[in-house]
Amino acid sequence: MRAAPIALLGAVLAVLPAWQAQAQTGPSYEVTVNGPGGVEIRFHGLAVHSVQADDKQNALALNFRQPVDGALFDRLARELPLWIAMAYANFDNGVIRGNRAVSFLVRSEGNGFVLRFIPRGRAEASVAQAGMPPIRGSYTGL
Repeated sequence: MRAAPIALLGAVLAVLPAWQAQAQTGPSYEVTVNGPGGVEIRFHGLAVHSVQADDKQNALALNFRQPVDGALFDRLARELPLWIAMAYANFDNGVIRGNRAVSFLVRSEGNGFVLRFIPRGRAEASVAQAGMPPIRGSYTGL
């Protein structure tokens, strides 16, 4: 009779670290495409409220629905130096500045968002084929 409660306790203790790790994980990202035709970054656990692109500055301003850890954005420029000149976040907003002239495409997805950089000057058809409707925001420049 005592074997069953001990086995159950063992099973709970074995799963507990995975539950704790899952509960403690914060926002993250993964680079899903990185090539001459562009880069795609999928952010998880980070809801975007609005975006604003500025062609003259080659920058994207992001407003989030919750505070953001700046360390997440600090890694972007180090990991993608061919695409990102600078990235930072402060409280609930962030800025990403491209290293080259790009079009920014952003869409909400699940519990996060997807950000694509498409080099400017590529055929408009390739941008249209991306099928990524913009999220609420504004656009300045040209």
